[in-house]
This record gives sequence, structure tokens and C-alpha cells, in this order.
Amino acid sequence: LYDFQHGDGGWGWWKEGQSDHWMTAYVVWGLSLAKQAGVAVKPEVARRSAAFLDKTLVEQEENYDMQAFMLHALAAHMAAQNETGLSKLEAKAFDNLWTNREKLNAYTRSLLALSAHYFGRAAEAKTLIENLENGVKRDDRPDESVLIKDGNVQRSTSNVQR
Repeated sequence: LYDFQHGDGGWGWWKEGQSDHWMTAYVVWGLSLAKQAGVAVKPEVARRSAAFLDKTLVEQEENYDMQAFMLHALAAHMAAQNETGLSKLEAKAFDNLWTNREKLNAYTRSLLALSAHYFGRAAEAKTLIENLENGVKRDDRPDESVLIKDGNVQRSTSNVQR
């Protein structure tokens, strides 16, 4: 993995070629999880990849899903490093996503809530979680499956004992 890091600090889909925002965020998040699990991670590799994400974060202002994923990766990186506070660009991205939170799907809203938590923004995290809870549809029949085939509903119950 280290050998695939590009000169700009990011990762692409291949060893050669351009760095990709999504792939870099995925690797940064993975390195953060590894560090939190006690795996030794080269500090310079993590720092360079986080710097790449930080400087490219605002390029995704119109792509809320990508920006939320990148911000989450940076927030997880900071948590793994036991660092606090947002950079100027992270704060700008957070504010952009917060302003446009109604346009986020449940997954990216969850990522923003996790980011808010990592960044110590408890009030925003709480609001985002409440928004997610308000959108939940509860299934009161967990022992029943529904199959819709040709417009007809077919129900099947399991024999699971409660």
C-alpha cells in the first residue's frame, strides 16, 4: 500500500496515474482504523495523504457525497492521531455540508454526524442523528419477509423463536 502512494500524497486506482479523491479517502480511513487497532502506520504516509485530502476537499463543494466521505476520512485520521480542531478547509467543507444537510442521503448524513463527533461538534452531531432517527421506518414484523413479484405480494414467515 505504501508503494502505491503517489508523489502528491494521494492514491489512485493503480500504482501509476492520477490520485483519486475517493480512493485516497478510503485509504486514509483504512489507515486510521489500522492505527486505532494497534497496527503501526508510517506517520509520514498518513500525514501526506491527509494533506492531499485537506487541500482537495473544497474541490468537491458541489459533490456532497464525495465531500462527506473525504471529510469523514480526515476526521477519522485526526481521531486516530489524537488531534483536535479543524483546518480552515475542513471547517469550510463542514459548513458547506451542514448548510446542505437536507440534500444528503442517510449514508452521507451519517458520515457527517461521525465527522461532527470526531471534530467535537456535539450539537451538530446530535441534530444529524435526530434527523436520521426521524427518517427511520420501523419494521414491526422482523420475522416476516415480503417478496413482490409481478405486482403480487407474497409473505413468508420464519420459524424463529423469540
